[in-house]
Amino acid sequence: MGVSLQVTDQCVALAQREAFSQSNTDPRVAKTAKDCCFIVDKKEQRKTTMEPLVARVFDIARPFESPLGTGFPIENRPTEPQTSHSMASYLRLRRDRREPFIKTVSDLHFLLFLCNMLDMKVDMPVLCDKVVNGKHDELDGFQMMINCYAGLQ
Repeated sequence: MGVSLQVTDQCVALAQREAFSQSNTDPRVAKTAKDCCFIVDKKEQRKTTMEPLVARVFDIARPFESPLGTGFPIENRPTEPQTSHSMASYLRLRRDRREPFIKTVSDLHFLLFLCNMLDMKVDMPVLCDKVVNGKHDELDGFQMMINCYAGLQ
């Protein structure tokens, strides 16, 4: 069973202030303005890792039900790497099961993988909005584009 995490109040407040921006050299790194500080162990710090920005969810009385699936390989796992082949296999399997495309793209690790192909400022916010709001009837363009990236059309 996986561990459920959520962002901390500090992270939400920083995101609402639009304090984060993407590094120009490494898309996995978030940058902040020079005047931005983090509170870590009751001390102000200029830099931090992600640990103070996420918290484990311990509510076992009410299991977390996520609308996101878990069928796509997890990033940074050498035994099952994320490749264009794994993407094509994932899409074929879901298509053969006649799974709705919105359920296919409602996989956190698949969405993270798509970040490497789709425009982060234009395509990904629109795709994520459609997933969050269940707009399955507005995904045809994304389905065609993603299938093309996977070599399925």
